[in-house]
Amino acid sequence: MRKIPQQFYTIKTHIYFIVLLTVFAILFAVLYAPSYGYDTSSWNDHNGLIIPILAAIVMTVTIVSRTIFLFCRGSNLHEREFIAWQVLEWLASCLFCDLFFCLYTHRGFFEILLPVLLIGLSVAIYPYLTFWICIKLQERNEQLNEARQTIAKLKETATHVEEVVQFYDEKNNAKLMVDLNAVYSVESAGNYVNIVYDDNGKLQRYSLRNSMKGVEATCEKHGLIRCHRSYYINPRKIKILRKDGSTTFAEMQRTELSHIPVSPTYAAEVAHAFSSIK
Repeated sequence: MRKIPQQFYTIKTHIYFIVLLTVFAILFAVLYAPSYGYDTSSWNDHNGLIIPILAAIVMTVTIVSRTIFLFCRGSNLHEREFIAWQVLEWLASCLFCDLFFCLYTHRGFFEILLPVLLIGLSVAIYPYLTFWICIKLQERNEQLNEARQTIAKLKETATHVEEVVQFYDEKNNAKLMVDLNAVYSVESAGNYVNIVYDDNGKLQRYSLRNSMKGVEATCEKHGLIRCHRSYYINPRKIKILRKDGSTTFAEMQRTELSHIPVSPTYAAEVAHAFSSIK
């Protein structure tokens, strides 16, 4: 069973409803004045005080009801329970109006109860339905906004995840997650590969049991490029590409790193990647 929207627990919401109900009740009685078998011609007697008095009764009962409701907000009512509350609220308004009519016309309480209930239903049904529809529409709009915000956060997270490199060992167990911008190189070391990365300004080497072939897909997926049969490098971390005779070296942005050799096979690709970095 669904719980009522949180908008029902705000004072402003109930003030709007009480004003709407009272204004509609007055306009309905003045413009339409249904009788349902009861003579309503006397409503305009006594300087037209009957309709304002009835409206005041309805407004007072509603204020008392909604005040009690707000004090019970911790109960967190379900929709059916709140509808039942509203029905009792409407019934209480009708009974107090009927009591007023009894005192005013000197008739029996149950003699005019049915017309009063029918008139009360005619008066109440439109404000109650309008109010409920407005709250539902507001709830729907808030849910749509929350959904849009969630989607935006997921997109932002997805973008961030693409910038995180996750390295796996030879048994496909995740061993290291590191921000792409922190990675300098991946170096072959026998049965291991060393991932060189920046950790809060300090260079670290993480030895991962795997082969260069085993990390190839991960490196290429995240833009690390092959520069030598024993090296992958991050082109964003290259400072200078320098050719010494027939050999090309990549000088990295961290001076404590050794210059990394660039094989002729990969030189053009490395140079293109380096020149494309903005």
